[in-house]
Amino acid sequence: PDLFGKGLDSFMLNFFQDEILTQIPEMFHDAFIKLSFLDEINIDFAHQLVDIENLGDHLSKVADQNFFVYHLDDTGRMFRFHHLFQEFLQSKGRQLLEPQVISDIYRSAADYYLEHDLVERALKSLRLGEDYQRMELVIKEHGLRLISANRTVTILGILQTIPEEILLDYGWLSFFHALLTTDFHPQATLPYFHACIEKFIENGEEIGELMTRSQIIYFHFVISGRYLEGSKLLSRTRVLFESIHRKLPRDISIMVVRNLAAGFCFFDGKMDLARHYARRGCDLAERIGSKNFLAASRFILGYIGLLSGDGRRARMEIEKSYPLVSDPLVGMSNRLTLHVMQLCELSMYGRFQAFLYHKDLVLEGVDREVVRQTVAAPYLYVWSAIGLISIGKLYEALDLIEQGMFISKTASSEHMTSQLLQWRALISALQHNEQAALDDIELSTEMRNRAGGPFFIGDHLAIKGAVLAHLGRLDDGRHFLEQAAAI
Repeated sequence: PDLFGKGLDSFMLNFFQDEILTQIPEMFHDAFIKLSFLDEINIDFAHQLVDIENLGDHLSKVADQNFFVYHLDDTGRMFRFHHLFQEFLQSKGRQLLEPQVISDIYRSAADYYLEHDLVERALKSLRLGEDYQRMELVIKEHGLRLISANRTVTILGILQTIPEEILLDYGWLSFFHALLTTDFHPQATLPYFHACIEKFIENGEEIGELMTRSQIIYFHFVISGRYLEGSKLLSRTRVLFESIHRKLPRDISIMVVRNLAAGFCFFDGKMDLARHYARRGCDLAERIGSKNFLAASRFILGYIGLLSGDGRRARMEIEKSYPLVSDPLVGMSNRLTLHVMQLCELSMYGRFQAFLYHKDLVLEGVDREVVRQTVAAPYLYVWSAIGLISIGKLYEALDLIEQGMFISKTASSEHMTSQLLQWRALISALQHNEQAALDDIELSTEMRNRAGGPFFIGDHLAIKGAVLAHLGRLDDGRHFLEQAAAI
């Protein structure tokens, strides 16, 4: 495959053929063609591909003569071709060499890179050789360790070059493509997770099935807001985890327990289970020294405190999360969730000015496209509007709520739309606009019943009670407030 662009034009081809290659001794032509399939020419490895004595000396001489070969170190052991000269040589190689010879070059390079723990380069070599089955095995073995070290951008770039119809045929390639895409385009991940879970179940790969189920739980928690759908996954995921967790690498265990904790917290409101799994996640993350996974577990522990009304415990977790928010070893999506937890605490406890200041920091410090694709985007509008309602600025609050309804795709989920509608209903009730308030609160109720989430149901019932009370329907208002208190 041509990963280098649209290719050379005829002028450049003729130039390299007539002006450069003719200046290089013919005995080196075959060697240069084979070596051109390497991004970097390591002399130790190059000797496995070409049988030329003192190869480093010959390459140094060509480099010194400016024949589109460059030194990469001061010892004469590392070189590379100019990318245009490299493309020219590769073009000749595809004409002169058997396809199997080229495949063997990429395979040998991958073997060498893996021996030296250069996993990203090994994956690229296998991709260039279109050895997808070997890529599947390599990323299955090494992928989670690289994610733990936040070595993800190169891997995602490689996976993104695989045609989608091929990618979906491989469970682990699809899984890691979706997992790594979560930091950049989270809404695009669900089809890949659905595809790979089918492969894992079909092949009896319980670890792959477990990891994928846990990530779909994460998707419904952070992206879709379909809490009832997410809740259906919890039982099987928990059973799978408890039956095979001793076989799992710690990285995988952390990922699964974090998502189980989130599911039991937000989908089912089972705080003892949520706290149990979140603490396991923190302990494991600290043992392996992964700040990225630690951030994910701290977020859940903080929210357990917030949703349980335990402000002291929530504040303790929030304070522990401060250094992680700006740590480069923490992925963008996990940094964003920590910000969301901190903003939620400020909103819940009425610290409106601090909330506005922190919100501006988030918008400056986190990729806005990532914010837009998660529930963080509409929540910035909801929580800002709540602050404005609290100080009587109803028209400004209404304007924010209506902007929030169209800010992103996540805002159109029933989980988020229900919240936006309930607050708009309260604003309408405070403005004595009875019919608008009733229409919004009833539609909000329908959506909340479909989306689920016990704490969000309780919040909705409390707001519904307040709406009806402000409209003078005191008995109805008391009824819904009592239902909310019972939850």
